[in-house]
Amino acid sequence: MFFKPEITAIVGNAQVLCFGTPSDWATRAILQEGDQSKSPHLVHLLGEIAEKYGVTNFYCPTIQFTRKFVRDFEHFPYKLSLSYRVAKMHCGTVAEGRELHRGEAFVVAPADCSTIVASYAHGLYVCHAGLKSLLDFHKLGAAGIIHSSIVDELYKKIPREVRRFAQVGIFLPISAGRHYQHRFDDPVYGERNELLVKYLTRSFGDTCIVGDPSLGQIDLRAVICRQLELAGIVSQNIAPAILNSCPFLAKNSDGSSKWHSRRRTGDSSRNLVVVINE
Repeated sequence: MFFKPEITAIVGNAQVLCFGTPSDWATRAILQEGDQSKSPHLVHLLGEIAEKYGVTNFYCPTIQFTRKFVRDFEHFPYKLSLSYRVAKMHCGTVAEGRELHRGEAFVVAPADCSTIVASYAHGLYVCHAGLKSLLDFHKLGAAGIIHSSIVDELYKKIPREVRRFAQVGIFLPISAGRHYQHRFDDPVYGERNELLVKYLTRSFGDTCIVGDPSLGQIDLRAVICRQLELAGIVSQNIAPAILNSCPFLAKNSDGSSKWHSRRRTGDSSRNLVVVINE
């Protein structure tokens, strides 16, 4: 049985499939050959995607906030067999993004973080993007620039002369509001939160914060959009064009959420985003 994605989208040359509840799509248990039985529904789904979309290689890095892309498949030490035997799943390296060639797919299992897909005539890049992917927290409050972002690494890979033609999609960012607050009055992180909010507002504008700034309700998607625009990506080419069209608060028919969220519900399960270069 083919699991039906909650979101199916096309971004330039990319086919994007997003899966949510009720399944847990965490990839953390699958690292090397023999681990397939730890997440059989994920392995089966990727096999069906391979057969349907002609994917031969899935790249599934271990996500940490490195703000780094991994280039070659040789950097993935483990290669797992899938139910569709022609296809392989590459695991075992720490990174946040990768360039995708024809017949390849990128696999990421987020809970609150975004997935960015950037496509232009001669390239397709995909990356995971949480808030810690978008700036260097260790330098927060220090003099000078702290903007060290996965978006920086992304746009370096797109030639400046074609950036205005690139198509970009931002998938599953956590919604701005009470579930994603960085309050100034937090007894532990309040001072850092204030520095963070002021930095984001100064660097990327008021649209990055929703409502009362002291609540620190950061709009993750708006931060990504502003970084992309400052890099030369045309705002009209960033989908969806309507800022409020984030689907993260969408509900199932029984009132439950369509999406797992660690921040909103304490859910330790994960969603799944599969980006395919057909």
